[in-house]
Amino acid sequence: MPYVVMVDNNARYQDEEARYEHGRFDDPAEAVAHCVRIVEECLDSLHQAGMSAAELYDHYKLFGDDPFILCSGVPYVPFSAWSHARRRCEALCARQV
Repeated sequence: MPYVVMVDNNARYQDEEARYEHGRFDDPAEAVAHCVRIVEECLDSLHQAGMSAAELYDHYKLFGDDPFILCSGVPYVPFSAWSHARRRCEALCARQV
């Protein structure tokens, strides 16, 4: 399986011992969908009532799970956990108004 989803923890920035494998996929779309789920589950757990999108995003950057995709012998798969988190924070916090 050429697409490996790895996860870093933003609270342990650049600590490779905190990095772990979260899944292997043959299809790049499945790998991206898996990363999306990881980010969304993390944001759901960090979100508190009344929190602004900026506050939630700041919490994510400090404490959230940061998945990324490693590709073995296949084209690079673009996915940015932080970009997805920023968009998702806006959506989550807009619903509470």
